[in-house]
Amino acid sequence: LALLDGEELPVAAGALAVTAPADVPPPPAPLQPLMQVTGFTEDMQRRGKIPSSRLLYAGVQKANHIIASDLGIGLGQDYILIRRLRFADGVPLAIEETALSYELCSALLDDDIAHGSIYGRLRQMGIKLITGEQYMEATLADSEQAELLQIERGAAVMHIERHVCSEQGIPVEATYSTYRGDQYRFFVNFDSTLR
Repeated sequence: LALLDGEELPVAAGALAVTAPADVPPPPAPLQPLMQVTGFTEDMQRRGKIPSSRLLYAGVQKANHIIASDLGIGLGQDYILIRRLRFADGVPLAIEETALSYELCSALLDDDIAHGSIYGRLRQMGIKLITGEQYMEATLADSEQAELLQIERGAAVMHIERHVCSEQGIPVEATYSTYRGDQYRFFVNFDSTLR
């Protein structure tokens, strides 16, 4: 990345995964539901994994065109950027670059964001993340991503872009993540009777 940094419905459907060669049994891949706003920490804890992070950067930046659009702020306006390497049971799973509204979330910079949950802290601050949209794109790891995720350069990774709003419909977060393709699965639940 170089930008700056769900509960389940009744009927299960497809899953997206990258599997290891047949002669190498792959480790169980954590699953992330796509129909619920959850953070990495909560997601891993629910699956019995121990989440941890290494803080790569935290500070205030000036919004470029992409960030201004994603956060609904003016070009050049301040926003918070938090860049972290995320682990589950000590295995690096994702690089996350989280852009947050400075107006709503500036207090986060005073917290231990290296080890805590951003979503958990936002709830404590009275900010409820309710709605959002998420985009997924298969791509290949560049040199920096490969080094951080401990994979080969050119290995399969999943680029995830997520935009989340508060219950008032105000943009709060835009996260741009790179997940290891051999260690993580995403699934979608749906019920075609809900129309």
